[in-house]
Amino acid sequence: TPTLYIFTSGTTGLPKAALVNQNRLLTALAVLSSNGVTSKDVMYTNLPLYHTAGFFVGFIGPIETGSTIVLKRKFSASQFWDDCRKYNVTVVQYIGEVMRYLCCTPKRDNDKDHKVRLAIGNGVRAEVWKEFLNRFGNVQIREFYASTEGNIGFLNYPGKVGAVGRVHFLHRKLFPYTLVKYDTERDEPVRDANGVCIEAPKGETGLLVSKITDIAPFEGYAQNKEQTERKKLRDVLKKGDLYFNTGDLMRIDKDNFIYFQDRVGDTFR
Repeated sequence: TPTLYIFTSGTTGLPKAALVNQNRLLTALAVLSSNGVTSKDVMYTNLPLYHTAGFFVGFIGPIETGSTIVLKRKFSASQFWDDCRKYNVTVVQYIGEVMRYLCCTPKRDNDKDHKVRLAIGNGVRAEVWKEFLNRFGNVQIREFYASTEGNIGFLNYPGKVGAVGRVHFLHRKLFPYTLVKYDTERDEPVRDANGVCIEAPKGETGLLVSKITDIAPFEGYAQNKEQTERKKLRDVLKKGDLYFNTGDLMRIDKDNFIYFQDRVGDTFR
């Protein structure tokens, strides 16, 4: 059942209104509770609530767990830790370059003087991850992968630096996905003589695609059939199948950790 419309980030084009159903919303709400966030926690949110990350994880999520929410009108690197100390914050949310901005602020003697135990979000680079921990102390970082309209997500629950998640058999059974070889020059998946995509071997970069099923549907974009169809990829592993094209190039290592590599497309906002 449709629950709401929310605009995508627009990383490879203009933002589009994505339809979010109730199951997808409930899945997003589980991000905090699955990471041990409870009613005793205080969560600091400074991301815009018109975006999926800020609204689902930073606002609705704490309501579901019964946590206290500290809402900041906008992100401020200089005021971030002062706010955390003032409100006894235990959980913070980040996205994109937020962590790097914090690491670029002038060092203080009280950098590790805070109660933050968990930082959850996506988009932190490995070198920034390490610098953040060295400077601000023993904070658990839970990097995850998801998109506003997508039907697949990953969570780096072991905390492996640089990874966006770890894949396993059950995940793949419930949410069938694969990495396929991608021709960046022609901007399209590589196909064999039979017209189906060629899977990328473990350790190699490939395009992440996720099968569209009843459990993992792709609801598409509001009043935009053209863009909805463009995100669908057919004849992936066999003729007639249908997958969601994430537009993300990923890599899986020998220990089944998955890493974001790049975005495909001719624009980047």
